[in-house]
Amino acid sequence: MPNDGTSVKMLGYMMDGYDFAKDGFPVRMFVLMPEAGHFLHPAHRNPDEMVEVWPKPGTVIFKRRQLVWASGTFQRLSTHSREEHALYALRNASVTPASSSDIANWFPH
Repeated sequence: MPNDGTSVKMLGYMMDGYDFAKDGFPVRMFVLMPEAGHFLHPAHRNPDEMVEVWPKPGTVIFKRRQLVWASGTFQRLSTHSREEHALYALRNASVTPASSSDIANWFPH
């Protein structure tokens, strides 16, 4: 795990934060997760697999459950009283869309 203050780049699915956000609108925070799930089987919200992403101001939610790259300053969060909250955060993050081929390119078999 990186140290606090380290610049990192992560690949994951853009999921709602702890509040609902609409596609196409600016977002203050979203949760980056390793899987998107689907309507019959939602993604598992394991705190050690979730990252709160606090994007630069004006960042727009492209589309919930979209694969994205998030680059920012890593931070460990204090443990929360609620189990479904992330243990990590990226601050002042840049967010760009990714493609499914990025998974294979980034994590070769």
